Amino acid sequence: MKLKKQITSIEHQISKIEGEVENFITKHVYGFTQPEMKTLLQYFPSCDIARYNDAMIGNTGMFIDGEFITYRVDVITALYCGLEDRSRNFLEFD
Repeated sequence: MKLKKQITSIEHQISKIEGEVENFITKHVYGFTQPEMKTLLQYFPSCDIARYNDAMIGNTGMFIDGEFITYRVDVITALYCGLEDRSRNFLEFD
């Protein structure tokens, strides 16, 4: 998928996260493959990857055709954490 443009201000990024994630065309309707998540992260250059990765630890997902699929809601939460430079709070665990 070709990037439309990078989103740079944190406030603007936070308001766009859900729309970008929900409208991102993925191979599987249930969520993202690893390469798709890598492409999505290019939309959010100020995302702290360490915080994003920390927020992904322990998430549930599924395997389809040998690929691990991460649910969209987990990607949204991880992006919030990466953009806000914070850890997941107890209400954000599944």
